[in-house]
Amino acid sequence: LATWTGAAGSKPHTPIEFFDTYEQAAARFQELRSEPYNSENLSAARLTFGVQRKDPPGAADLLQVRQGKNYLVDDYTRMASVNQSPEVMAVSKTTKVMKPLLDDLAQLVGVTVKNAVFDPNSTLKSSKKVVRALKGRNGVLLANNGALCVAGSEYDATAVEMVMEKGCKAEVGKKLFGTGKPINPIETRLMRFVYLQKYSKQAKK
Repeated sequence: LATWTGAAGSKPHTPIEFFDTYEQAAARFQELRSEPYNSENLSAARLTFGVQRKDPPGAADLLQVRQGKNYLVDDYTRMASVNQSPEVMAVSKTTKVMKPLLDDLAQLVGVTVKNAVFDPNSTLKSSKKVVRALKGRNGVLLANNGALCVAGSEYDATAVEMVMEKGCKAEVGKKLFGTGKPINPIETRLMRFVYLQKYSKQAKK
């Protein structure tokens, strides 16, 4: 369990605090909850209460305090999976953006796969970088740490993870044998758009 607070103007945020039991974390949350900055008229969370895992990296807020009120975080529609297969690890170590060589990578993951640095010793700052790199995508490479794959369900996250691994194998093959050419950027955007439109229609049925 973890808790951190970010009063207006506080840079950086206070360090994340970790606890061995729920009771300890809840008591600390209540202590911080009484601080005046939790009532500031700002939309961002002033105080969060959640769970965090360092290896593989992952986190989720359970409760947030915004403008003096408690908000239960109930949007758990996004499932995450970390892939650390040899091929994915190899590509993540390049620290470069991966351009799709395969249609399904462009469709399921995104028009490109960005590479973000994740430092377990600076989880808040690193998490923000990862979130930015995930914008409009379902996967991101974690420099030297594999790839994070996200989707609307565990089933879909597994599918994204499989495609990510397949895409990284193709990328390794390209590096080794000098074969393969990235899909045209316009085509990748079209593939991604069509896939998302088709998927959203199926999800409504």
